[in-house]
Amino acid sequence: MPQIYQPTRTTDIPSIKEQLMTIKEARKAAKEAQHKAQESWIKERPWHMPFAVGTKVWLEGTNLRLPANVTPKLSPRQYRPFEVAAQISKVAYKL
Repeated sequence: MPQIYQPTRTTDIPSIKEQLMTIKEARKAAKEAQHKAQESWIKERPWHMPFAVGTKVWLEGTNLRLPANVTPKLSPRQYRPFEVAAQISKVAYKL
């Protein structure tokens, strides 16, 4: 017959506090690694080249909100060249 209660036997299950600490450390390490990878990716392979104010750019029409009477299937994929009026952020511009 197996004994259920064994007070002399030590357990190998880590406590809740130890588990939480290891989870927090793993999350912190993962965030740091992700941040380093993103920074190196941006530095090594710049995908976006900034536009200068006054240059002409085409507006991509794939994600534009259109009026209800205009079907996206028949709308143009790009709209006429607009002049860049101002740079709002690194990737946002006022046309």
